[in-house]
Amino acid sequence: MKLAKIGLVCFVAFLLAFSVAYYEKTKKPFYQPDPRPSSKVQKLSGEVYVDYARMKATIPGIKVTSGYFTLTNKSSETIRFTGVETNAAKHTEFHRMFLRDSRMAMRKIDVLEVGANETLELKPGGYHLMLLGIKQRFVEGDTVEVTLIQDTGERYTLNFPVMTIKAK
Repeated sequence: MKLAKIGLVCFVAFLLAFSVAYYEKTKKPFYQPDPRPSSKVQKLSGEVYVDYARMKATIPGIKVTSGYFTLTNKSSETIRFTGVETNAAKHTEFHRMFLRDSRMAMRKIDVLEVGANETLELKPGGYHLMLLGIKQRFVEGDTVEVTLIQDTGERYTLNFPVMTIKAK
């Protein structure tokens, strides 16, 4: 009888230790920090801001990449960007991804518009910058200068840190 009790206590202790180890391995923290690296907010004008600007690194031999950012317009007027350029590529365009016949497709857009008191996120699978004819490989840690051109003719130069290919 005494041996059975010792065996039962050992079994319960084993289960408790295993449960704690499993919990420690699989638990998720109560607070999960933003997986994006810290980003400097870049002010365009008045109450228009760009945050989390980033460019994807390129694979050797590939001459295209995409850029993303969040554009916040806290002004009382809609703003329109009609152009984008960089010295790092032959052509730079605004693009939009959309679903067509159950497949993702991409199309160049001529105007990027952000309404008054709205935020537009350029991200994978949606609106983004497309850099075509890259002049040299983009490597994580590099910075690419990109200029947004507003329909008023105003030009705003931004810094886009290059992130890993897997970054979102």
